[in-house]
Amino acid sequence: MSLDSLLSKNTPITHLHLGAINFDLDINRIATIYLNDYKPFDIIYYNVWNDIEYAAKLGIKIILTIGGTAGTFTKLFDNFDKYYNCLCLLIRGKALFSGVELNIKDACPLNNIRYLICRLIADFGEDFLISITARQEYLETDYPDKCAFIYRDLLNTSQGKYINYLNSQFFLDYTLDAYDDVIDNGYPSEKLIMGMKAYEDISDLPKIIKKYGDKFGGVCLYERLNENIMFSDIIKDIDKFLNYYDYHAVDNINEINGLGEDEINGLGEYEINGLGEDELNNKKYPSCEIL
Repeated sequence: MSLDSLLSKNTPITHLHLGAINFDLDINRIATIYLNDYKPFDIIYYNVWNDIEYAAKLGIKIILTIGGTAGTFTKLFDNFDKYYNCLCLLIRGKALFSGVELNIKDACPLNNIRYLICRLIADFGEDFLISITARQEYLETDYPDKCAFIYRDLLNTSQGKYINYLNSQFFLDYTLDAYDDVIDNGYPSEKLIMGMKAYEDISDLPKIIKKYGDKFGGVCLYERLNENIMFSDIIKDIDKFLNYYDYHAVDNINEINGLGEDEINGLGEYEINGLGEDELNNKKYPSCEIL
């Protein structure tokens, strides 16, 4: 499915998220990375590279979404070196990705996510963008999401400074009151992207923008399916509200292609599932020390 109706030289879209990445063994029992149900280099994903490359040429930042389904991060940390190597090869393979989004749906030790962030920054630099998917109801309260930790606790670690924004799913209550509640619970508005689906009522959006001004994090649209025209119209409406403020578009397009199978298969054996502080302090990666 083409992105033509969403991409133009004057598009207000600043970020395009491609997802979702997961990990598993292939039929030969080789640790492999997948984009939804297929390997990223499968021919089914051929056309999307043209769209992604064109979006990047327009200055849109391409973000690779990891997770979104239960088990992704459990498998990643159970066989970290192999799967992480697959991930690095994919990110480097096209040189299109500006960062990653971590959509954690597993009960996952906080230290594991901290370690992953450390490795990403060590391998791709401090300009590499890292975002976290978070649900509104868990940002409003101190009850942990499926990840089993409180998002604010992650932000308050030494790795929190590398989290550029929270792609927050305001699917239940897209209102000023809900946004205020999250801010009042200790989250910075400039990092809080207000996520919506195509059918959300955005009538409160002008009030949110008026109140927070240039401290408003932005807006994202989730899960484009067969609604290009609808998404284009929504983007125009949102852009009227946002004016000069950033607009974040999230598009789970499940389409990608490019690397060969030999390039994708990771090497090594290393597990860090549930590691403690001492084991996470990997001296090969000075910036990965967990303090």
